[in-house]
Amino acid sequence: MAMMNPKFRLRYPKGHFWSPGKFFRTIGDIDLKTTTHYIRNQHNMNQATLQHFHT
Repeated sequence: MAMMNPKFRLRYPKGHFWSPGKFFRTIGDIDLKTTTHYIRNQHNMNQATLQHFHT
């Protein structure tokens, strides 16, 4: 990245731009029905619900 963008080192002096300790993964090959079922049936109030994703 630094070779393609000379200002990279100014913005990221430690040489990386990823957040430490964070990991995210996509849901993969799961269809919409399975995803909807999972979201509707989760019981943790801190988890996202379908209302968070409607536009």
